[in-house]
This record gives sequence, C-alpha cells and structure tokens, in this order.
Amino acid sequence: MRAERDASGQTHDFVITDANRRAGAMLGLDPAAMIGRRATELVPSIREDGLLNLLLTVLQRQKPMDVEAQAVATSMRGRWMHFQVVPVEEGVALITRDIDDRKRAEAQLADIARRDALTQLPNRRHFEEQLELAAARAQRSGRPMALVYLDLDGFKRVNDTLGHEAGDRLLISVALRLTACVRVTDLVSRLGGDEFTVILEESGTAEDRLQLCERILAQLSEPHVLAGQATVSTPSLGMAVYLPGESLDSLRKRADGAMYDAKRAGKACLRIAASASTAG
Repeated sequence: MRAERDASGQTHDFVITDANRRAGAMLGLDPAAMIGRRATELVPSIREDGLLNLLLTVLQRQKPMDVEAQAVATSMRGRWMHFQVVPVEEGVALITRDIDDRKRAEAQLADIARRDALTQLPNRRHFEEQLELAAARAQRSGRPMALVYLDLDGFKRVNDTLGHEAGDRLLISVALRLTACVRVTDLVSRLGGDEFTVILEESGTAEDRLQLCERILAQLSEPHVLAGQATVSTPSLGMAVYLPGESLDSLRKRADGAMYDAKRAGKACLRIAASASTAG
C-alpha cells in the first residue's frame, strides 16, 4: 500500500498497489479490482477499529508491528485475525493470517480451566476471580452483594450406601436445582466435594435475600432419585453480606462460619453471619 498524503504532507490514507487472492477473498473482490483503490474505500471500518492507526504508526516509526484482533468487516467478520504491518518504500505492507481456530481453542481451554468437570459449574478458581470483581462493583455502586456458602447434609452417607456414582448424580442434580433457583446475574460455583457457593450481586433487601435462600432450601430439600430410589440430602446454608472495605478473606470466613452455625443448629437451615465489626 502506498501512503497517500494531503496538501500538508500528512498521510491520511493508503492506496492499494498489490493484492493477492487471499486479500480478495476476504473482501469479496477480484484482487485486480482492488489495485488503485483507497484502503478506507475498500474497508471503511478501519478508521474505527484501529487498523488505520496501526498502518500510520508503522509508516511513521518505520518498524514492523503486529496485532491480534477480530475482523469487523468483510466475509471474515467476527473471526480472529493476525495483522502484521511492515514498512516498505513509500508505504506499508499488510499481511493477514486467520488464527480463529487457535483463538477459539485457547478460549475453550481457558473455560475448561475455570469449570468444574462434573457439574459444569464455575470452579473455585473462577469463583475467586468473580468474587473479587463483584466486591469491586459493590464497593463502587454501594449496592449490596451477598455470599452464600452451601454444604449438603448427609452426602457421605449417600456415597457410602449408594456408591460414588450416585454421589456424583446427586451433585449434578444439586447444581441444576441451584442454578434454577437464582437469577441469571448470580453466580453458582462448586468449590469441591459437596460445597457450593452463590454470589448474589445487587442482592436487594434483607427480605429479598431471605426469600432466595428459603427457595434454595426448599428446592434442594426435595428428594433426588438416585440408584432407583428417592434420596433426601438437605442443604445447610450460611450467608454473609459484603461490607464496603471488607477483605474477601473476611467475607468468605463469615459465610463459611455461618454455614457451620447452620450445621450445629440442626442442619437443613440458613444462618446469617454477623457483620465483620461484631463477629467474634
């Protein structure tokens, strides 16, 4: 591409001087029909998506640069591309490579690393990441965020009497019911074993939070059909409301402590943690 300069000598566009079949296929044009046309005419979006700035920067610095981005125009829209720009005499050369398969494979691996293999819920790693983000949003907005810890009562008994396959089916059933109980904006995670968490962003009033936890208690206390028989494994819930400025470690400990308070109170119930300033 040859740099096109205005009356003041400033480059404002590039004129296509050569194009191969791949470039033509991307734009849906015969490569020969591209010669002599302006880059901004062929791909108007390059002004907005930053590609024109990349071309201008390489021209100015006379050093190659590259970037990975999703195409926003042409038949490749939405696909991940590798754009390499190299300075040449009187202009630049743009070399593109389709890397969509690699980027999607990387995204899939990243998703697997953050997902529990059995229940397909977010795992502890994802939970920790999202809890930090949720707390930051609550800190900025002033809207309440709550954390619920949940542990199944009698899970060991199910494993011991019906087998580990039945135990796995119970965990999957709990995950499905939990997800159905909460809003799409809430995050249900499995930390491991029979321990689950729910992050409630913009959780509303104390009554709203109580009603949601009561719904979870009711749904999870219904029998699960395991190994051909109805089996009850009730949940014990502990909830803590995030206090602005509170450490995440404190929030987790309060929710976890409230859950064990529910266990000691007879199980199959909810306990709400005292505030960080009054706990202990």
